[in-house]
Amino acid sequence: MSTIVKNAPFMELPLGISRQVGAPIERFEVFYDIEDAKTYAKDNPLAYVGQTIKVVSEDLKTVTVYNIGFDGSLNEAQAKVETATEEDITAIINKYLLGQGTEIPAEKLNKVITGVAIKLMSSEIVKLLAKKSDATHTHNADQIADGTTKTIPTKAKQSEWDSKVTNEQLQNAINQFASGLAWKGVYTNLAELKKAIPNPKEGDFVIVTQEPTYQNQNTLLIYEAESVNEWQTAGQLMLPGLATPEADGLMSKGDKKKLDGLQNYEHPASHPATMITEDDEHKFVTTTEKTNIATALNTANEAKEAAAIADGKAVAAQNTANTANETANTAKSTADSALSKANANEKSIDTANGKITALEEKFVYLTIEEAQGIIDKYKQA
Repeated sequence: MSTIVKNAPFMELPLGISRQVGAPIERFEVFYDIEDAKTYAKDNPLAYVGQTIKVVSEDLKTVTVYNIGFDGSLNEAQAKVETATEEDITAIINKYLLGQGTEIPAEKLNKVITGVAIKLMSSEIVKLLAKKSDATHTHNADQIADGTTKTIPTKAKQSEWDSKVTNEQLQNAINQFASGLAWKGVYTNLAELKKAIPNPKEGDFVIVTQEPTYQNQNTLLIYEAESVNEWQTAGQLMLPGLATPEADGLMSKGDKKKLDGLQNYEHPASHPATMITEDDEHKFVTTTEKTNIATALNTANEAKEAAAIADGKAVAAQNTANTANETANTAKSTADSALSKANANEKSIDTANGKITALEEKFVYLTIEEAQGIIDKYKQA
């Protein structure tokens, strides 16, 4: 957005500047991409109407000068030269010398050129060149593809950038920073500077080139008189100063008071139990509770030992019972065997009894008297 600021503050510059790097002194003087130049002219609050910038084309090996217009457009500072073709120039010459377009042999050309013809031809050639110079074309942003190093920002992204800081805020900040500055020269280091300017004023600024504090780099210093009375870098000026109990700085004055009150504080190596709050996962125990817990543990251990002894006795009793059971099983087996034999003998006895009974059935039984009678009978005979 090109602007017009007629009453912008200016600061004094040294009588001479020695360039130390092969780059522009002014940051926005040279661009290496036409789109970057257009974006700067259209959107940058530092762009102003009438500003001259240059666009370098490394591929074409050309440098084009532009002026920034009222609407933020880029206008070439000088006419762009277009070369007419040989056919274009020959046609113009033939038109004005012969009027019929008939070609003129080269050997006769110098003889027929007159002052009038030259004037007419020059006018026609200028018109042709102007026409070629004015011939331009445009592309819609949607037709342009993003490259690997450059992209076209969307309107939403441009709006986001614009919302970061207003033009008025940026311009006011620049004006406030630049107003009242006075150039005081270049010095090797701070010692030389303070010797040369023993009583600097607010807004004096210099460059030191070999100050170890700034890594021996060229550094811009501005004298800050109010409350500081020191030469400071631009970065130091942009940051708030140190806070005091009476004034805000890098922290509020209230926080500064609190911090000062803590400067002698030493954290204790231990804390009394009364300072610690119990919760569901962390509980304190009293001495009595500790004694009860120890007694309970001892009782539990004794019971555990007694249980182990009882368990040993139970195992021994089980072993004895197992032995008795085995003995009983052996006795049972012996008894079963004896019973089996008895059953076999009983069967044998039953068989014998059967045989005896059969024999008894065949026996003839005599009474004593009958037997005695038989005996006596045979004795007499």
